[in-house]
Amino acid sequence: MNELLKIENLKLYFNTEEGVVKAIEDVNLTINTGEIVGIVGETGSGKSVTAMSILKLIPSPPARYLNGEIWFDGQKIDNLSEEAMSNIRGKKIAMIFQEPMTSLNPTFTIGEQICDVIMAHMQIRKEEAFKKAIETFKLVKMQDPESLMIKYPHQLSGGMRQRVMIAMALVCNPKLLIADEATTALDVTIQAQILGLLKKMNKELGLSILIITHSLGIVAQICDRVVVMYSGYTVESGNVYEIFNRPLHPYTRGLLNAIPSVENKLETLKAIEGTVPDLIDPPVGCRFHPRCGRVIKGLCDEHVPELTGFDHKVACFNPYDGGDENWRS
Repeated sequence: MNELLKIENLKLYFNTEEGVVKAIEDVNLTINTGEIVGIVGETGSGKSVTAMSILKLIPSPPARYLNGEIWFDGQKIDNLSEEAMSNIRGKKIAMIFQEPMTSLNPTFTIGEQICDVIMAHMQIRKEEAFKKAIETFKLVKMQDPESLMIKYPHQLSGGMRQRVMIAMALVCNPKLLIADEATTALDVTIQAQILGLLKKMNKELGLSILIITHSLGIVAQICDRVVVMYSGYTVESGNVYEIFNRPLHPYTRGLLNAIPSVENKLETLKAIEGTVPDLIDPPVGCRFHPRCGRVIKGLCDEHVPELTGFDHKVACFNPYDGGDENWRS
């Protein structure tokens, strides 16, 4: 597979009144052409910040980009001007967010908004943009797209609004789609439909997708590879089968153990002890060590482990043995 997106050693801090928030520390990520990659982790792990950094959507200040490079389709994009980035956003890399009502303008019709996107990036007339919008709505299985064009966002259900956002993201034929918690606000049935639609676009259009989620169920259902983040660090990455069946990092195992099993009935769910660290004053060394049952004193609490490995990578001084697929029992 050809490498479409590559993030190397990305480091980003925020200046706040309370202090410096160390949001991202040496994040590494690769997405190949036609691949679906998921980033998973608790709230505050740096998933969304990583995604928005790709498109330079985080204002600086308060953000400070301290290190790292971002490459897209063979081009280094982290140092591009705002004008150059505007030619990439929406046209080559598109993004959909958790709540479409915050992305759609309530004072304009759906047709006006999607036609504006098409005309801005494709330099075509409004009549041609209208036809292109209808075709795209049909592609994402929207019923009666002609009448949809004259409706306002508040007249649509949550699932329909998210389909509109997907259509607006796909209308300029981007190579990469970033979905940031795009199904979190939807009920389970609509969520399954949206995930099925994304998978369909991936297969039919060769669209690469980066999914930001806290749900391991979504990752298992749709992703080819997964990146596990904790407190601003990439702690483990690999293909979905390896991560789910042979997790190496204690944090990854903790996340998987917290999922209820239909095979083994438990009176109480397993939880990872402790809380997510304060990013203004994070622990020295591995940021997971205060919550880890495999901590090595004098090592984990003093030094930061590097992400090592080939296809299955882990950042841990004392990882689990990956040979046992029956580790849950």
